[in-house]
Amino acid sequence: MFLTVTSASIHLYQNHQYNTDLHVKKIVIDTLFQSGLEKFGHEMKQHQEPPENGETTYFFPDGEVIITYVRIEERTYFLQLSILTKDGTRKNLNRRYETKI
Repeated sequence: MFLTVTSASIHLYQNHQYNTDLHVKKIVIDTLFQSGLEKFGHEMKQHQEPPENGETTYFFPDGEVIITYVRIEERTYFLQLSILTKDGTRKNLNRRYETKI
C-alpha cells in the first residue's frame, strides 16, 4: 500500500512539473508576441510613409521575433510572426494589424 501511494505521488509530481513547464513556455511565447507587436507598431509610427512590405527581427532576453509584413490596406498589415525562444521552442502566428498613426 505504501509503495502504491508513493508511486502515485511521484507520477502526480512529474505531471505537475510537466504542466508547469508547458505553462511557462506559453507565457514566454505570449510575452515575446506582445513585445514584438509593440516594437513593430512603434517603428511603423516613426515612418512618414510606412513601407508596403518587409521583414524585421527583434531580439529580446527570452528569444527573438521575426515579423514579415505586407500592407493590405492604407493602415492595415498582414503579419507573419515567427517566435523562437531561448530553449528552442518555435511558434508561428498570423495576425492582421492596424497601425495607429
